[in-house]
Parts: sequence; structure tokens; C-alpha cells
Amino acid sequence: MENDKYKEQFAILSNNLDIFTKKIRKKKSTLMATDIWTVKDVLCHIVFWHESYAANYRALAENLEPPLLNGPGYKLNTDGVASLQKYSIPELIDRLGKAQNSLYVSIVEKGVPKMTYKKDGHIYTTPEFLDVIARHLATHTKHVRRAR
Repeated sequence: MENDKYKEQFAILSNNLDIFTKKIRKKKSTLMATDIWTVKDVLCHIVFWHESYAANYRALAENLEPPLLNGPGYKLNTDGVASLQKYSIPELIDRLGKAQNSLYVSIVEKGVPKMTYKKDGHIYTTPEFLDVIARHLATHTKHVRRAR
């Protein structure tokens, strides 16, 4: 029964991800989406976190220790964006899709019940975490939509 709940929430996340990537594809990557980030920077940010979430969930699904990130959020964000700048928009969108597929396997198919994303971080139930990720995507979709 829990996996049905995960499936429903995962569908919401997938929808938000589709909307986000459509907005990314329509905008010039060098437009400013926030005071400090371009459209491409926002995409790098989302890919960085999505891949991190996927790696953590995958480890938990395999009964391994998750590779939790360490450090303050602002530093993780800055370093994460910088680490992905060398990739093209299509490559980044492809990576995002692969991370989403990995999350689907760990969450919907294997039913991992909880997760955290960094050392000493809050432990979320999977429904809570899916909601956090979906809202995070929605926030950054607004930034991309408003990019100038």
C-alpha cells in the first residue's frame, strides 16, 4: 500500500520535473533566473541535488551507507553548480532524467521508506521528501519562467 502512495507522489514530482525541463528548453541559458544564477546555473543546481538524492536512495535500497553530503547548504549549492557547468543543457537534462529514473526504482519499486540528504540532516519519510523535492522544483521553475 505504501508504494501506491509513493507512486502517486512520485507522479507529482515527475510532472513538476517535466514542467521544469520544458521551461529550461524554452529559455536562453544565459538569462538571469535569480540575482546570482543564470537559467543554466539553476539547471545545474537541480541536477546536482537530484543526482545526490538518487545516490542516497540507491544506497539505501541496496542496504549500503548513503554518500551523504557534508557542509553548509550555500557551499554545497555553489560547489554543485560549479561542478556541472562544463555540461551542455541537453547533457544536464539527460542526467536529470537518469537521476529521476533511479529515484523511481528506489522509491516506487523498492519502497525505501525514509531518507536524508546530508550528514547530520533531518531524516524525512519518503512522502515528506517527495513533497520537498516537488516544491523545490516548483520554486526553481518560477525562477526560470521569470528569467530575463
